[in-house]
Amino acid sequence: MRKLILPSEINGGVVAPASKSLTIRALAVALLADGETELVNTSLSNDALAALHLVRSLGGKIEEVEEIPPPKIYPQSRERDSRQKIKISGGFPEKNPVPQKGFSLSCGESALTMRLFAAVVALQPHQVQLRAEGTLRRRPMDMVERALAQVGVECRMRRGFPPLEIRGPMKPGRVILEATRTSQVLSGLLLALPVLDGDSEIKARGLKSRPYVEVTTDLIQKFGINCSGQKVGNDDCFFIPGKQRYRGTKIAIEGDWSAAAFFLVAGALAGRVEIKGLNPDSKQADRRILEALKAAGAKFLWFDGNLVVEKSKLRGFDFDAADCPDLFPPLCVLALGAEGHSRIWGAGRLIIKESNRAAALISELTALGGKIAQEGEAIVVEGGKPCGGECRSWGDHRVAMAAAVVGLISEEGVKVDDSEAVAKSFPDFFEKLAACGGKVQ
Repeated sequence: MRKLILPSEINGGVVAPASKSLTIRALAVALLADGETELVNTSLSNDALAALHLVRSLGGKIEEVEEIPPPKIYPQSRERDSRQKIKISGGFPEKNPVPQKGFSLSCGESALTMRLFAAVVALQPHQVQLRAEGTLRRRPMDMVERALAQVGVECRMRRGFPPLEIRGPMKPGRVILEATRTSQVLSGLLLALPVLDGDSEIKARGLKSRPYVEVTTDLIQKFGINCSGQKVGNDDCFFIPGKQRYRGTKIAIEGDWSAAAFFLVAGALAGRVEIKGLNPDSKQADRRILEALKAAGAKFLWFDGNLVVEKSKLRGFDFDAADCPDLFPPLCVLALGAEGHSRIWGAGRLIIKESNRAAALISELTALGGKIAQEGEAIVVEGGKPCGGECRSWGDHRVAMAAAVVGLISEEGVKVDDSEAVAKSFPDFFEKLAACGGKVQ
């Protein structure tokens, strides 16, 4: 499907979609928890739907779910109610053992779902296959295999890529984890290790995206789990006591800063946007978009619990996005609309995303008239009004949304091919952009 975004002055309000990352983590924990867990305001992105259906397949009893659709690859973008209340009765694996043969589960296109649930299904002794769809087939999972092997789990895959065939049970122990490419494997271990019958330790070397790990530890503590971490030299070390049990609780999923970042940048470039549902004290890594906006000279303020951003004269900026790589697409657009040069550091983190995201951003923003290049670990952008034109999303939801925001400030508009990719994280992105005054066809 193709969307055309014409030059537009926007002025409107947006409710931030529920955090996809938090929803998936909470679903995994709810599956492990004793008793009932109530999740309020869950994401209904394709990635979250994949995790939800995986929980159901693993025996989680789900109630009060109003017409949750099955996950699809690139469904037609449509309005979905994200203010869901879901009750889950877990107790995996004791209360919900998996079949002994031929059990295969789809993780959709969600790398986070695959890396978290690889550890969860490894808690029991029967083989489980985790399948991938779409872009996830091309994302590396070799780090999962190396980590699980250290806790007695057999994990096989094809040359480091999905599908994964996993056979537990996991055993307590000491894990040395290379965490330079992703923190998601560490998060998966932090979810699973507390329920084992002994204590465990993890030494994470070169940990990137530390805020995502803090989101995980904060969440499991809300379910009654204790773990501790400290920095030792260049390593992050975690101690996880065993023989713990997750206790069902009520969790409200906060708004998604990574999704909201596109509207924050749109407001700074093309008018005014007021965003509801963001936690100003969030542990989400992408809350740092506010630091980048400030560095660029954007005007924003908190008013009555909502975040308001207005069009400003922007200047070039330097920003290190190594710990928040999902901000690269909106940051590149912000830099494109600023006066002067900008440098965004941490580009090495972009290779293993839904696309080679650095290459995708450089290719497509150049096609739209932007001046952008990679210099080592930095993406360098020269500000200037883009002419617009046609581009493709590379099947990457964040590239599609970035191109759409470029359309607002372009001379002739932007046509985005494969715009359906936004359903991975923000199914009603284009509807909300139009509601703010964006001319979307």
